[in-house]
Amino acid sequence: MSMGNHDYFGEGELISLLTARGARVLRNEGVVLERGDARLYLAAIDDTWTKRDDMARALADRPANAPAILLAHDPERFTAAAKRDVALTLSGHTHGGQIAVPFLYRWLSLSHLTHHFHVGLYERGKAKLYVHPGLGTTGPPMRLGIAPEVVMITLRAG
Repeated sequence: MSMGNHDYFGEGELISLLTARGARVLRNEGVVLERGDARLYLAAIDDTWTKRDDMARALADRPANAPAILLAHDPERFTAAAKRDVALTLSGHTHGGQIAVPFLYRWLSLSHLTHHFHVGLYERGKAKLYVHPGLGTTGPPMRLGIAPEVVMITLRAG
């Protein structure tokens, strides 16, 4: 898990609850995941709005030739991640706009006013970004035209 901008309210309690249930909260750090001979580096950066993100630190222990996945709450960090050869960045933050024109949400939502990457899959060269629309709300407690969703991503060796 990585920290998002709303996770800092009561962050100590949140992190304690998550770790007590077996979750690992990565804060500007990464871990090597191995299965057989395959290795993958999973890193996470803290949120950008609180100015606690440190991508260099999160990727510092990445082994050579290990593909990297970056958990970055704010999708605006994708360009920097792509420049650091991160294969996949997983983000949220935009809530998909939270309010959008139904059926046109990928092209016309409130997040288009403030974000370069709104919802869905983006590519820069070999790097990919997936922006999840989220499950909850911020500001007005409503969603219109942007359904909450649960996404399963299957990773396969290239």
